[in-house]
Amino acid sequence: MRWFTSHTEIELCGHATLASAHILWETGDLSPDEIVRFDTLSGELTAKKNGEWIDLDFSAEYKINSDVPVYISNALGLQPIYGGKNRFDYSVEVESEEIVGGINPNFGLLKKVPSRGIIVMGRADTGKYDFVSRFFAPAIGG
Repeated sequence: MRWFTSHTEIELCGHATLASAHILWETGDLSPDEIVRFDTLSGELTAKKNGEWIDLDFSAEYKINSDVPVYISNALGLQPIYGGKNRFDYSVEVESEEIVGGINPNFGLLKKVPSRGIIVMGRADTGKYDFVSRFFAPAIGG
């Protein structure tokens, strides 16, 4: 399996993997008890049915606690309460769902961030969800 943005190939895309597994079962190309195995740039990824759910088995991407660089804070127009980074992305935590929803990033500045993207997350205001997030990846066309 391969994933592409409008500009480049990426190593991992969970949403597309989930959708692909779902289609393979829905179209009958695989029986519901079969495990889906995808050969990818990130290695073998598997999916299996779990009742109405689909379980994906991806390698862990360990984070490194990291101060959020000032240029990311400036590009997002916010002050984070936490920062982290793994080999793909920066993670930025803010105080609330309202802040996440109100971000109006400077994409020109975000394009210069040396990573695939920036994930911004904050605690959800309602009890229905734990958190909300947005993902920005202008450097790779996303």
